[in-house]
Amino acid sequence: MDIENFYPSISREHVFSIFNKCLGFSSDVSLLLSTLLTRNNQVPQGACTSSHLANLVFWDLESTTFSYLEENEFTYTRFADDITISTDANKDKKQTGEAVSKVIAMLARKGCRLKRTKFHIRRRGQAIVKDEKLTPITVTGLSPFNKHTLAITQRERNKIRSSVKKIEIRAHAGESWKDLAPSYNRAMGRVGRLISCRHPEGDRLKRRLQMLKTYFEAAV
Repeated sequence: MDIENFYPSISREHVFSIFNKCLGFSSDVSLLLSTLLTRNNQVPQGACTSSHLANLVFWDLESTTFSYLEENEFTYTRFADDITISTDANKDKKQTGEAVSKVIAMLARKGCRLKRTKFHIRRRGQAIVKDEKLTPITVTGLSPFNKHTLAITQRERNKIRSSVKKIEIRAHAGESWKDLAPSYNRAMGRVGRLISCRHPEGDRLKRRLQMLKTYFEAAV
Protein backbone atom coordinates (compact mmCIF):
# COMPACT_ATOMS: atom_id res chain seq x y z
CA MET A 1 0.00 0.00 0.00
CA ASP A 2 0.98 3.62 -0.50
CA ILE A 3 -0.28 6.71 1.34
CA GLU A 4 -1.54 9.42 -1.01
CA ASN A 5 0.15 12.85 -0.74
CA PHE A 6 1.67 11.72 2.54
CA TYR A 7 4.15 14.48 3.31
CA PRO A 8 1.70 17.34 2.61
CA SER A 9 -0.75 15.51 4.89
CA ILE A 10 1.64 15.83 7.86
CA SER A 11 0.76 19.17 9.44
CA ARG A 12 2.51 21.35 12.00
CA GLU A 13 0.02 20.04 14.56
CA HIS A 14 1.15 16.48 13.85
CA VAL A 15 4.81 17.48 14.26
CA PHE A 16 4.02 19.31 17.50
CA SER A 17 2.35 16.16 18.83
CA ILE A 18 5.41 14.06 17.93
CA PHE A 19 7.75 16.28 19.95
CA ASN A 20 5.40 17.15 22.78
CA LYS A 21 3.44 13.95 23.43
CA CYS A 22 5.64 11.24 21.92
CA LEU A 23 9.14 12.52 22.72
CA GLY A 24 8.24 14.52 25.83
CA PHE A 25 9.54 17.98 24.91
CA SER A 26 7.96 21.04 26.50
CA SER A 27 5.23 22.91 24.67
CA ASP A 28 7.51 25.86 23.87
CA VAL A 29 10.27 23.66 22.44
CA SER A 30 7.76 21.53 20.52
CA LEU A 31 6.17 24.63 19.02
CA LEU A 32 9.56 25.95 17.93
CA LEU A 33 10.62 22.64 16.37
CA SER A 34 7.30 22.13 14.61
CA THR A 35 7.62 25.64 13.14
CA LEU A 36 11.20 25.04 11.97
CA LEU A 37 10.45 21.66 10.41
CA THR A 38 7.33 22.59 8.43
CA ARG A 39 6.61 24.97 5.60
CA ASN A 40 3.16 26.34 4.83
CA ASN A 41 1.83 24.05 7.59
CA GLN A 42 3.25 20.96 5.83
CA VAL A 43 6.28 18.72 6.19
CA PRO A 44 8.36 19.44 3.06
CA GLN A 45 9.23 16.39 0.98
CA GLY A 46 12.97 16.00 0.46
CA ALA A 47 14.10 17.69 3.68
CA CYS A 48 16.51 15.50 5.66
CA THR A 49 14.22 15.60 8.72
CA SER A 50 10.97 14.79 6.90
CA SER A 51 11.37 11.02 6.58
CA HIS A 52 12.04 10.75 10.33
CA LEU A 53 8.88 12.73 11.09
CA ALA A 54 6.95 10.61 8.59
CA ASN A 55 8.03 7.45 10.40
CA LEU A 56 6.82 8.87 13.74
CA VAL A 57 3.52 10.45 12.72
CA PHE A 58 1.44 7.37 13.67
CA TRP A 59 3.21 7.01 17.03
CA ASP A 60 -0.05 6.90 19.01
CA LEU A 61 -1.95 4.55 16.68
CA GLU A 62 0.51 2.21 15.02
CA SER A 63 1.20 -0.09 17.97
CA THR A 64 -2.52 -0.93 18.25
CA THR A 65 -2.72 -1.67 14.52
CA PHE A 66 0.45 -3.75 14.69
CA SER A 67 -0.84 -5.80 17.65
CA TYR A 68 -4.21 -6.44 16.00
CA LEU A 69 -2.58 -7.67 12.82
CA GLU A 70 -0.03 -9.75 14.71
CA GLU A 71 -2.84 -11.47 16.65
CA ASN A 72 -4.41 -12.34 13.30
CA GLU A 73 -1.14 -13.74 11.87
CA PHE A 74 -0.26 -10.71 9.76
CA THR A 75 3.01 -8.81 9.86
CA TYR A 76 2.73 -5.04 9.50
CA THR A 77 5.69 -3.01 8.21
CA ARG A 78 5.98 0.61 7.14
CA PHE A 79 8.66 3.03 5.96
CA ALA A 80 7.37 6.57 5.46
CA ASP A 81 4.43 6.25 3.02
CA ASP A 82 5.02 2.60 2.00
CA ILE A 83 3.00 0.03 3.96
CA THR A 84 3.12 -3.74 3.64
CA ILE A 85 1.01 -6.42 5.31
CA SER A 86 2.41 -9.91 4.88
CA THR A 87 1.55 -13.37 6.13
CA ASP A 88 2.61 -16.99 5.74
CA ALA A 89 -0.87 -18.17 6.69
CA ASN A 90 -3.55 -19.04 4.13
CA LYS A 91 -5.98 -16.12 4.44
CA ASP A 92 -9.26 -15.70 2.58
CA LYS A 93 -10.53 -12.46 1.03
CA LYS A 94 -12.57 -11.52 4.09
CA GLN A 95 -9.61 -11.86 6.47
CA THR A 96 -7.34 -9.93 4.12
CA GLY A 97 -9.98 -7.23 3.69
CA GLU A 98 -10.35 -6.83 7.46
CA ALA A 99 -6.58 -6.41 7.80
CA VAL A 100 -6.52 -3.76 5.07
CA SER A 101 -9.51 -1.97 6.62
CA LYS A 102 -7.68 -1.75 9.94
CA VAL A 103 -4.82 0.10 8.28
CA ILE A 104 -7.13 2.39 6.29
CA ALA A 105 -8.92 3.33 9.53
CA MET A 106 -5.58 4.21 11.14
CA LEU A 107 -4.66 6.43 8.20
CA ALA A 108 -8.02 8.19 8.31
CA ARG A 109 -7.52 9.17 11.95
CA LYS A 110 -4.50 11.22 10.87
CA GLY A 111 -6.25 12.70 7.84
CA CYS A 112 -4.45 10.38 5.41
CA ARG A 113 -5.81 8.01 2.79
CA LEU A 114 -4.72 5.07 0.70
CA LYS A 115 -3.39 5.62 -2.80
CA ARG A 116 -5.59 3.21 -4.75
CA THR A 117 -3.35 3.10 -7.83
CA LYS A 118 -0.52 1.62 -5.72
CA PHE A 119 -2.59 -0.89 -3.78
CA HIS A 120 -1.73 -4.51 -4.66
CA ILE A 121 -2.51 -7.92 -3.18
CA ARG A 122 -0.05 -10.58 -4.32
CA ARG A 123 1.13 -14.05 -3.40
CA ARG A 124 4.80 -14.90 -3.08
CA GLY A 125 6.41 -15.34 -6.48
CA GLN A 126 3.81 -13.28 -8.36
CA ALA A 127 4.98 -10.34 -10.43
CA ILE A 128 3.16 -7.13 -11.31
CA VAL A 129 2.46 -6.28 -14.93
CA LYS A 130 3.73 -2.74 -15.48
CA ASP A 131 4.14 -1.09 -18.89
CA GLU A 132 3.41 -4.50 -20.46
CA LYS A 133 6.39 -5.99 -18.59
CA LEU A 134 6.54 -8.32 -15.61
CA THR A 135 8.01 -6.44 -12.66
CA PRO A 136 9.03 -8.29 -9.48
CA ILE A 137 7.23 -7.35 -6.30
CA THR A 138 9.12 -4.76 -4.27
CA VAL A 139 8.57 -3.30 -0.83
CA THR A 140 9.90 0.28 -0.54
CA GLY A 141 12.19 -0.49 -3.45
CA LEU A 142 13.44 -3.76 -1.95
CA SER A 143 12.85 -7.16 -3.49
CA PRO A 144 11.87 -9.87 -0.96
CA PHE A 145 13.46 -12.89 -2.65
CA ASN A 146 12.79 -14.99 0.42
CA LYS A 147 11.98 -14.57 4.09
CA HIS A 148 15.53 -13.71 5.12
CA THR A 149 16.94 -11.73 2.20
CA LEU A 150 16.15 -8.23 0.96
CA ALA A 151 17.90 -6.63 -1.98
CA ILE A 152 17.71 -3.58 -4.22
CA THR A 153 16.56 -4.61 -7.69
CA GLN A 154 18.78 -3.88 -10.69
CA ARG A 155 16.18 -1.48 -12.02
CA GLU A 156 16.15 0.49 -8.76
CA ARG A 157 19.95 0.53 -8.60
CA ASN A 158 20.04 1.99 -12.11
CA LYS A 159 17.59 4.71 -11.08
CA ILE A 160 19.64 5.60 -8.00
CA ARG A 161 22.87 5.73 -10.01
CA SER A 162 21.14 7.88 -12.63
CA SER A 163 19.82 10.32 -10.01
CA VAL A 164 23.37 10.92 -8.73
CA LYS A 165 24.72 11.39 -12.26
CA LYS A 166 22.00 13.89 -13.14
CA ILE A 167 22.88 16.01 -10.09
CA GLU A 168 26.54 16.00 -11.12
CA ILE A 169 25.61 17.07 -14.65
CA ARG A 170 23.43 19.90 -13.35
CA ALA A 171 26.22 21.05 -11.04
CA HIS A 172 28.76 21.13 -13.89
CA ALA A 173 26.23 23.08 -15.96
CA GLY A 174 26.35 25.84 -13.32
CA GLU A 175 23.15 25.33 -11.30
CA SER A 176 23.18 26.81 -7.81
CA TRP A 177 23.21 24.73 -4.66
CA LYS A 178 19.82 26.20 -3.76
CA ASP A 179 18.33 24.55 -6.85
CA LEU A 180 20.27 21.31 -6.41
CA ALA A 181 19.71 20.80 -2.68
CA PRO A 182 16.23 19.15 -2.89
CA SER A 183 17.46 16.65 -5.50
CA TYR A 184 20.62 16.07 -3.47
CA ASN A 185 18.60 15.24 -0.35
CA ARG A 186 16.36 12.82 -2.23
CA ALA A 187 19.34 11.13 -3.89
CA MET A 188 21.19 10.80 -0.59
CA GLY A 189 18.13 9.14 0.93
CA ARG A 190 17.97 6.63 -1.93
CA VAL A 191 21.71 5.94 -1.66
CA GLY A 192 21.16 5.27 2.04
CA ARG A 193 18.97 2.33 1.10
CA LEU A 194 21.83 0.82 -0.86
CA ILE A 195 24.08 1.23 2.16
CA SER A 196 21.53 -0.32 4.52
CA CYS A 197 21.38 -3.36 2.21
CA ARG A 198 25.19 -3.48 2.26
CA HIS A 199 25.45 -3.02 -1.46
CA PRO A 200 29.03 -1.97 -2.35
CA GLU A 201 27.84 0.76 -4.72
CA GLY A 202 26.18 2.63 -1.87
CA ASP A 203 29.39 3.97 -0.32
CA ARG A 204 30.78 4.98 -3.72
CA LEU A 205 27.68 6.97 -4.63
CA LYS A 206 27.59 8.56 -1.18
CA ARG A 207 31.18 9.76 -1.59
CA ARG A 208 30.33 11.26 -4.98
CA LEU A 209 27.44 13.22 -3.48
CA GLN A 210 29.51 14.34 -0.50
CA MET A 211 32.30 15.57 -2.80
CA LEU A 212 29.73 17.58 -4.73
CA LYS A 213 28.39 19.22 -1.57
CA THR A 214 31.93 19.91 -0.33
CA TYR A 215 32.67 21.72 -3.60
CA PHE A 216 29.71 24.05 -3.13
CA GLU A 217 30.54 24.67 0.54
CA ALA A 218 34.13 25.56 -0.39
CA ALA A 219 32.86 27.99 -3.01
CA VAL A 220 30.81 29.99 -0.49
